[in-house]
Amino acid sequence: MYNKARTTTNNLIALAKRSFTKDCLLSNKHNPREVYKITNSLLKPRKAKVLPSVQNDASLSDQFSEFFHDKVSTIRQELSVNKPTNIFTEKKFEGRTLENFCLATEDEIRETIQKSASKSCSLDPLPTWILKKSEVELIPVITQIVNTSLVGAEVCETLKTAHVTPLIKKSTLDRNVLKNYRPVSNLSFISKIIEKVVLNRFKYHLCENNLQEKFQSAYKKQHSTESALLRVHNDIVCSLDRKKPVSLVLLDLSAAFDTIDQSILLGRLETRYGISGDALKWFESYLNGRQSRIVIDTSQSMPKVLDFGFPQGSVLGPVLFTAYTAPIGDIIREMGLDYHFYADDTQLYVELDPSPDTTTSEL
Repeated sequence: MYNKARTTTNNLIALAKRSFTKDCLLSNKHNPREVYKITNSLLKPRKAKVLPSVQNDASLSDQFSEFFHDKVSTIRQELSVNKPTNIFTEKKFEGRTLENFCLATEDEIRETIQKSASKSCSLDPLPTWILKKSEVELIPVITQIVNTSLVGAEVCETLKTAHVTPLIKKSTLDRNVLKNYRPVSNLSFISKIIEKVVLNRFKYHLCENNLQEKFQSAYKKQHSTESALLRVHNDIVCSLDRKKPVSLVLLDLSAAFDTIDQSILLGRLETRYGISGDALKWFESYLNGRQSRIVIDTSQSMPKVLDFGFPQGSVLGPVLFTAYTAPIGDIIREMGLDYHFYADDTQLYVELDPSPDTTTSEL
């Protein structure tokens, strides 16, 4: 009787899972990103957490905290020593500046919440799924919180703390070497809602004034790894069809998001992107005074102030990073090279002349 009941139950569970997955795929058939996520979750089931083989979780969280902090400090010191002098001229913004953010409506907040993932952070006062079920009662309150931040040009201190989880970069790497881990930040749900509202206004300003990098395929509508691959591959194949060899250089930045100079970023937002007034003050409040803690199970490290960069896992971080690194495109264009960006990855390539008359110095 038990075996029969178990078999029946397992069959019902399997049928429910298939039906659920099918419904998810059908409801997202016009959203390739969601279809990929669903398919990927089926093909690659969630793996067990990988951490160094240390008995004491409390000491491990402090070790990670010190390592990530010292890594950024070391890189920043090297950048200060090797700082180049005036290798480019910063572009000046011409157009209508963004002096303040327009207020959010309840409909905008409702749509933002509905489109957000139901992930929760230990910093949240209640699980996200409960918040979504109680949206009728909570949306007016959340709207007021968002608009208070926009009007006051300030981000509340309690919303600038991140709980960081160390994740192994590749499963084949040594789990006991701390540099093989990357810090991924978990932020409170409300803080991410505020970021998404600001991001919508910032992106509109970028598009309206044609300020986006033409050859950046990340964090832009209708741009992806696919568009980046197609362009670079097409340019190289066209050169080869003309019997011209191509030199391709792939550049990767170490701790790119974590080492950003906040004062330079704020200056660039003002000079190059026309952000001023309360809008600029909001970004300054958003960047300054951020803290992070390493969280491993129930243990937490002492908080560390982020003097540079912004959390990996933030909503605004990726777009602010592309704004910060925009002069790289200017420099590459001045050198007459072809290039393409995807987040912090840069592909440089140049068509070479293999004719006998070409000297080595010209190549």
